Amino acid sequence: MWDGHTALEHKVVKGPETRDGFSFCLTHASLSDNRKFFVFHIASDKPLSEFARKWLSLMGLQNFNACPYLEQRPCFWKAIEVPSLLGDSWAHFQQVDFVHRSFDQLCQNFSKALSELEEASQVLADVGLSL
Repeated sequence: MWDGHTALEHKVVKGPETRDGFSFCLTHASLSDNRKFFVFHIASDKPLSEFARKWLSLMGLQNFNACPYLEQRPCFWKAIEVPSLLGDSWAHFQQVDFVHRSFDQLCQNFSKALSELEEASQVLADVGLSL
């Protein structure tokens, strides 16, 4: 299974950027089987609560113990595969633009969204429900 950090070619596209106690980095990876990915990396300045870890897992983020892009801190990462666009430069531009805008939104809103999800988890726990 691929760990999101090692690849035939792996380069930083954006970041690292730090906001509200979290660091973010966007990389591009090429695997030996010709698949290509954009990878979002997120690290926290403080240990994450159990609720936060569960929410990150539910969102499909995976844990990596020593992120080379975020000062060897533990990170959570998610990869988005780049489909083969067979020479369609406009579609490629649209996809790259979407990934860049998504990364910017992630940096701006992640801390607040995670805090709100943790509050929702507590409300669920108060009525006997859990993740």
